[in-house]
Amino acid sequence: MLPKADGFAQVAAGFSFSMMGFMAAVMALFSVLGQSRALKKYRQSGFLSVLLTVIGITILELAVSFVASLRLFADPVTPAKLMCAAVALAGGFGMVLISTLPIVGLQVRAANEKG
Repeated sequence: MLPKADGFAQVAAGFSFSMMGFMAAVMALFSVLGQSRALKKYRQSGFLSVLLTVIGITILELAVSFVASLRLFADPVTPAKLMCAAVALAGGFGMVLISTLPIVGLQVRAANEKG
């Protein structure tokens, strides 16, 4: 058993599961922003479909990270499994950043619109 593998697995699984819920909430946010000019411009330029695809990939990456973290509980921990979970977690974190930054920009532009 590798030291502190259980703690890492708990944190990684918790992060992955929480971020999947966050990304689902982001999808709901688009219904609130749906009437803004910023989102309409984003949709007309084709960037919205790209962003939604990136969000879908992010959710998939977080699901892989969650499963990899849970495998640390179910099976004997090996350095390879620990590295797999760490790489999946890093990928999920990176994808969350990549997919969240454009959403923040959209919210800022929507908030600055003159009604």
